[in-house]
Amino acid sequence: MRLPPRAPRARAALMQAERLMRAGQYAEALPIFTTLSREAEARGLYEPAANGLLQAARCLLELGRPREATDETLRAMDLLALAGRADRIRAVAERAAALLANRGHPELAARLLQEANTQPEPPPGPPQITERQYLRAAALASRLPDRCPSCGAPVIPSELTWVSPGVGRCAYCGSVIKPSLPRTAH
Repeated sequence: MRLPPRAPRARAALMQAERLMRAGQYAEALPIFTTLSREAEARGLYEPAANGLLQAARCLLELGRPREATDETLRAMDLLALAGRADRIRAVAERAAALLANRGHPELAARLLQEANTQPEPPPGPPQITERQYLRAAALASRLPDRCPSCGAPVIPSELTWVSPGVGRCAYCGSVIKPSLPRTAH
């Protein structure tokens, strides 16, 4: 898959927003995530758009705006459905609902979970794999970097698009992420 022509600018903006978020500068990171999400959606890149909205929702929650955070999360869930990633919707809803509930907003948490329950079940996954294949893939996934080398976004194995065993595509910028090679003593 070839990245869109403006990917370097978007990647730089994403790295900046991630840095701001890690530094606790949520108000500064929020408009960057929102803009990146809007641009990705306009280009038909629904999964990266959803990821941007989820980061914007996290910023809103940290800024004490839980209703807006919930709205952005619901919009992200819609975009995940458009992207054909219904398999992520329930996990996103559960993670966001836990954050909302822990911060004293059980009604908003219930709203997210209710919406996730109305989504159609994702199609069955790939054919069953052998235990050996599973162990190999798990070992490779465990050696993935914590952050995308291209954009700095967190690498969450369940959110990657897998292109081959142990090799995934960043859900935020689309870069290929390979496991690091084990270090050997010389």
